[in-house]
Amino acid sequence: MKKLLAVILSLSCILGCFCGAKNGDKFVYHADENDEFEANEDYYWQLCTTRGLDEATTRMCARFRAYEDSKRQSIEGNIRDLNNQIADIKANIMSQGQRLNDINNTIASVEKQIKGIEIEIKTIEENIDDITNQIIEREQKIEELNDGIKTRMVALQSTMSLNTYISFIMGANSFVDLLRRVNAINQFTSYDVSKIRQMEEEKVLLQKDKEELQAQKDEQVKKRAELEAYKQDLNVLRQQAEELIAEYHRQVRLLDEAKMAQQLDMSALEDKIAEIDDALSGYYPSPGFARPLSGGYWISSGCYYYVPGVPSSGFHPAADMAVGVGTPLYAVANGYVVATRGGCGYGWMGNSCNGGFGNYVVYMIEVNGISYFVINAHLSAIYVSVGDVVHQGQEALGLTGSSGSSSGPHLHVEIIRFGTMGIKAAVREYSSVGQIYYTMGRNINWACAYRGAPCYENALEMLGLVYQGGY
Repeated sequence: MKKLLAVILSLSCILGCFCGAKNGDKFVYHADENDEFEANEDYYWQLCTTRGLDEATTRMCARFRAYEDSKRQSIEGNIRDLNNQIADIKANIMSQGQRLNDINNTIASVEKQIKGIEIEIKTIEENIDDITNQIIEREQKIEELNDGIKTRMVALQSTMSLNTYISFIMGANSFVDLLRRVNAINQFTSYDVSKIRQMEEEKVLLQKDKEELQAQKDEQVKKRAELEAYKQDLNVLRQQAEELIAEYHRQVRLLDEAKMAQQLDMSALEDKIAEIDDALSGYYPSPGFARPLSGGYWISSGCYYYVPGVPSSGFHPAADMAVGVGTPLYAVANGYVVATRGGCGYGWMGNSCNGGFGNYVVYMIEVNGISYFVINAHLSAIYVSVGDVVHQGQEALGLTGSSGSSSGPHLHVEIIRFGTMGIKAAVREYSSVGQIYYTMGRNINWACAYRGAPCYENALEMLGLVYQGGY
């Protein structure tokens, strides 16, 4: 079934359905190809993990791989966003730390107030008990004094005939009134008067005790209400703190779950991409160009002339990237190494080692349906051999230097267009000729701006570089 699918797709590519149609030297792809991939992912994945694909299907599968890789990159971006969101939440909870600290300080203050009020209430309760006991004792004392006075009056009655005055005297409503009545009958002794006075004083104190008791009870009610209000405030504060921390943990948990799901998706995609790579035998065309150096360089010459727009400065179909000796260089796209030459030491202007290129690597690539060969010259070391498959921006091809005809350490990058014949055909054709320059002349007439393939591309434009720019 997979072989049948491969044949069908190959015919489709020939008809231009998947691979596009020729337009000069460029390949034109359908704008809705990604929609086609998205709608039929399982179909393309089964096809593109089949070994022994023909060249047309291989190209299409390379684009499907790029589509899958773009999904992986999108997921990586989502994971970065989720990590940033988690970091923001953590930063926010740190910024809320002062708020939590304030809440905790307030909680501690309220708890202290509550303890103080509880102590006050306990003291009030003790006071109420003491006053209540004191009132009982005072009422008992008053009762004893009252009984004693009555006994005295009964005794006086038998000797002094005071029977008719007992009710009169005992009915006095104050000490003054009592004395007035007593004086009226003029029968009491000083002892009797002092007892009556003592009883009256006890009554006054009893009234004050009762008033104090009521005041303490009122204060108790007030303090209990205040205590309840503080406890409610305390519950609100604790709930605020708990909700703040719970929301932080909830948001982090949700983001962690989302990140884990994205990581699982990315892991599954990486496995699928690895299977496609295996079916493509380690090589697959690239969707675009990458720069051969990671950074720390500047563009020391122009293309197509050493000084842009100045023909007298000399024809120069390359980008010169001034950089220190020993800097790793990488493939600008996936491809095959077709030539290497070494044996040159540190050079100078006019040095003829390996035709002036010094130590160099040449590799064939295919980008967006167009085949190119790339020359990296003036190297100090070479890490690859003819026939090696190289991958965009992954393994180092060698180290920069200043070998051959060179005025100083730099990387010379030439990009020569072969056309739309496909990389395997381009490799065969290059190998049959066996020359770096193919059959091209070394002048402006061979620039792609003036003719079709084979021709020199403007390497600065292809790599997105600017003359004398720093990177």
